[in-house]
Amino acid sequence: MDLDKAVGRSNSAVRLLTLCCLLSKWNTRMDEFANALFLTYIFPNSLLEVSIYGLVVSASAIFSSFQAGNIVDHFPRLSTLVSFICVQRISIAACAMVFLAASASTTSTAKYIMLSLVSFLGTILRGASIGEAISLEKDWIVVVAEHTQLARYNSYIRQIDLICKLAAPIAVSFLVSFTSVPICLYTISAWTVLCLPIELLLVSKIHTLVPVLSIRKVHHIPAHDSEATPLLTPSPQDTISTTWIFDQLVLYVRHPVFLASLSICMLYFTVLSFSSVMMAFLLAASSYTPLTVAFARGASVVTGLLGAAISPFLINRTGLVLTGVVAVWSQALSLIPAVFALWMWNISSDDKSGSDWQAHVFVASVVVSRVGLWLFDLAQTQIMQERVAEDERGVVNGVQVAIQNLFELGSMASTMVFSDPMQFKIPATLSIASVVMAGLTFSIYAINKRS
Repeated sequence: MDLDKAVGRSNSAVRLLTLCCLLSKWNTRMDEFANALFLTYIFPNSLLEVSIYGLVVSASAIFSSFQAGNIVDHFPRLSTLVSFICVQRISIAACAMVFLAASASTTSTAKYIMLSLVSFLGTILRGASIGEAISLEKDWIVVVAEHTQLARYNSYIRQIDLICKLAAPIAVSFLVSFTSVPICLYTISAWTVLCLPIELLLVSKIHTLVPVLSIRKVHHIPAHDSEATPLLTPSPQDTISTTWIFDQLVLYVRHPVFLASLSICMLYFTVLSFSSVMMAFLLAASSYTPLTVAFARGASVVTGLLGAAISPFLINRTGLVLTGVVAVWSQALSLIPAVFALWMWNISSDDKSGSDWQAHVFVASVVVSRVGLWLFDLAQTQIMQERVAEDERGVVNGVQVAIQNLFELGSMASTMVFSDPMQFKIPATLSIASVVMAGLTFSIYAINKRS
């Protein structure tokens, strides 16, 4: 009877955690799209301001990831997660209000002051979002979920994220189209504030249902490397220093999961996804319309959901490592036709219809590759959950997020250097090279695990 009650409490906690992830992902995806949309609305004749905002936020994420991961490892779980949620939600609401003020401004000076404020809030928001994601998806879910069910629940969370990635921008676009920008901003701010007490209640309930979450993590020198540099226990006065970051990097590089982690980071150097860069390329170089691009992006979400849905079955049948190897190489093979089509593409602004077959092959290749991408993402996520010690999860995952942002900055830099649509094939080729490198890196990890 006691066992049945414990299982019931665990199942209830997982359901509440899934609901908490849903609210978190929805707010995050809604804010990401809204910020890009409203920056374009305020600065309608230039992409410079949007690029500045993206670069500032991505660059700050490299450093905030170290801090967020360290906080997750060294402070009580409940207070840490509550703090991250509060900071994130307040930052989203504040960003909406700054955008509202900027939309009413008539001078360029005032608008650029607002851009500075939004960029500052964006850096705080990104850091809090990283901390919340590490807490919920790398730490809490491992404690709350049963080991045998971890793959299934990881799949649920990834499917939630993909659905929110598609649906949240549609909701924001609908609000802007059928109301007005000010009403949309008020709605986003109000929704974020209303969600906050609900999320805090959910987190508190989960913490009550799973008493293990209240146990402080015991810190020790990692068993896999007795000479590894021990983690630095931060005080409230700690600041990010070069030595402190170096110590975390040393721990990360020496960890047995290093190659598996580095392989997923390499996939962030890509323009072969339905990001703003690829969508802008399709609109500029082919006969694709915004509606066509939207359908193609929707198709990529569907294939991503397929990859996430079948991941528990494959992981349970073939194991984490083999699933990862098959997934990352299937992604690489799927993208070969995309790069081939780009090099065969004779881009012309006068006649876009002549490039339709290349565009179709290119888009189809990217859409199909999402299956392998999300299969690999989920396999690698579970490796990090199961094979990183409890007291190291925050730091190791924080360094991984920092390196992911570094690779993402590299992809942004490649499109800034090769900004002409005719040159898009160069960043695309670099992207598939990065996927191949990820495949080789993960394959070395797999071989090492077998030896």
